[in-house]
Amino acid sequence: MPWLEKDQHENNNGDISKNLLFIHVPRCGGTSLMKSHNVPYKATQHSSYCHKLGMQIFFHRYKLLESANFPLWTWGNAVCVLMVATNTYARFVYLPKHTTDTPTNTDNTDPAVLLKAVTSFAIVFFLSLFLGLTYVFVAPTIGRILYVRRLFLLLVEYGLMGAMESLDYLTGTNIHGYLPHLTAHKMLHYGYVAPQEMEHVASLAIVRNPYSRMVSIYMYNRFGAKETFKSFLYSWYKNMHYYRESGEMEEWYTPCHVIPQFEYTHFEGSQLVQSIVKQEELKYLKHRQDLDVHANEIEDTTVQHLPQTVKDALLGMPHANKRNTSKPWYDYYDQDTLNLTYEMYQIDFEIFEYPKSIKERPDLSPPLVSESLAQSVSRSMANGTYTPPPKITSSRKQEPKQSKEKCRRESIELFDLSTPANTISTAAPVAAATTNTKEGGGGALLSPPPPAILFESFSRDTSNEDVSTKQQRRRRSSLLLKSANVSARHSSMLMSVRNSTTRTSGSTRSIFNDSFTRSLLATELTKLVDDDDEDNTVTDHDDVNDDDDDHTTENHNRNTNKKMD
Repeated sequence: MPWLEKDQHENNNGDISKNLLFIHVPRCGGTSLMKSHNVPYKATQHSSYCHKLGMQIFFHRYKLLESANFPLWTWGNAVCVLMVATNTYARFVYLPKHTTDTPTNTDNTDPAVLLKAVTSFAIVFFLSLFLGLTYVFVAPTIGRILYVRRLFLLLVEYGLMGAMESLDYLTGTNIHGYLPHLTAHKMLHYGYVAPQEMEHVASLAIVRNPYSRMVSIYMYNRFGAKETFKSFLYSWYKNMHYYRESGEMEEWYTPCHVIPQFEYTHFEGSQLVQSIVKQEELKYLKHRQDLDVHANEIEDTTVQHLPQTVKDALLGMPHANKRNTSKPWYDYYDQDTLNLTYEMYQIDFEIFEYPKSIKERPDLSPPLVSESLAQSVSRSMANGTYTPPPKITSSRKQEPKQSKEKCRRESIELFDLSTPANTISTAAPVAAATTNTKEGGGGALLSPPPPAILFESFSRDTSNEDVSTKQQRRRRSSLLLKSANVSARHSSMLMSVRNSTTRTSGSTRSIFNDSFTRSLLATELTKLVDDDDEDNTVTDHDDVNDDDDDHTTENHNRNTNKKMD
C-alpha cells in the first residue's frame, strides 16, 4: 500500500500518470483505501510460496490489529492452545506411563528421552508464540516499548529473511518499519520510488484533524480500556522524545504513529505529494453525482482540483476500520490534553489549516500559542528559504557603536516560554514582511503568513500551464532529487529551522527553554559586548596615535624647510 495502482502504463500507451502512489498517514483512513483497491491480492499475485505465505500472515495480522489491540480469540491462538495442551498431556501423562527408565537399545539411548525433549520444546514454543501474538508483537507494545519494536524489526528482517515485505507494492514490513507507513522522503531516500517516478505518477495523501487523529491513535495503541486518555497522552509525549529532541524519524527510534502528518507529505517545508486531501472533506466524494450536487460547497476545499486518477480512487471509498467508541472524539479532551496535543502536533495545525480550538467544546479555551519551533517553521516557509544567518564576527566593523544593554537586546532576546507568541523582536528578519512596527515601542506584532503559502498544492491541472506553474513544477522536480539524496533519518524541516535559529546573529531571534542555557548565553553575550568595546577603544586609541604621528611629521617637515631657506 503505497502503490494502489501500478503498471497502468502498459494499458495506457506508456502513460504512467495513471499509476497511483498512496502515502499512507497512520490513522487517517488509508486502510480502507487499500482494501478497496485489493492491494493484498496484488502484492502476492506473482510471489513465491514462502513469500506469499509471509505476506498473507502480515495482512491477516494487520486486519486483526485493526479490530483489537490484544487479539485473544483468533484461530492462531486456538492452534497454539491446542498444541500446548496436546504436548503437555504427552509429556506429563502419556510418556511416563508407556516408557521405562532402563534403555532398550545397545547404545544406551532411550527413545522416550528424545520424545520428552521434543514435547517440552513444543510446549515452550507454542506457549511463547501464543504470548507473542497476543501480548508482545501487537500495536501497543511495538509502538510504545522501544526494545520490543527493535526486536520485532530484527525478527522480520533477518529472522524471516524478508518474507513479509513486498517491494513491488511497497507494503509489508522490514528493517525500515512498516512499509505502508513510509514518508514520501523515506520512499525517495531508500530508493523504493525514483524521483522521476514520483514526479510523473499521481500521488495522494489523506490527512486528518490532529485532535480527532489523536483519539484514534489512543484507541489503537492503548494498553486496554483501563488506560485513560490523559495517561496515554502523557506516555505518548515521552514516546515522542527522540523526535522532539533531534527530529529522529527512523522506526528504530520513533514509531510511525508518533510522527506528525506533515513529515509524510513535506520536505524542507515544501510539498512532495501531488494531492493532499482532508479526511473531513471525503464526504463530498461518496458518490460521483455528489461532485455536481455539492459543487458550491467544495470550492476552496482539498477535493476541488484533484486529478482524475485520484478522484476515481477516492469515489465511494469505504471506512471499514473505524473503532467503536463510547463517546464522540471531542468528549475525550480536557484543557490539559488539548494543550498537550496541540504542543506535539502544532505544525500539523498550521500547515493543513486546522483550527486549534474544538467548536463542539466551547468550554475549552484555545491552547496558548508560545513562541516555538512550529512558528519558526511557519515564518521560514513563508519566506521560502532556510538560509543560516551570518556570523557575528562578519558584521562587527560595519555596526555603529552601541551601549552594552542595547547591543545585548538587539543581538538576541532571552525569554520564557510563557512569553506571548504575538510579540517578536524588531530585528527578526523572518518576520519583516509580516510585521507592523510600533512607534517608540521597540517591538512589532507578528502576523501569520497567508494560508496559501503554508499549504502549497501541486494538484492543479497541467494542461494549460503558465510560466509560474512551469517554474513550480521545475522546483518540485529539483526538490524530489534533493529529497532522494538527503538522509531520511532526521526531520528535514525541524533540523533546517533549528540550524537557522540556534546559530544566531545580531538580527536573529533564538529560543532557549532552560534557565541555565539562558544565563550561560547572557554571560557569553556580555563578554562579546566587552570585546566589542575593547576593540572600539583600541581603534580609537590607534586613530589618536595616528593623528599625533601625522602632526609630528608635519611639524618636522615644516622646520626642515625653514632651515633650508
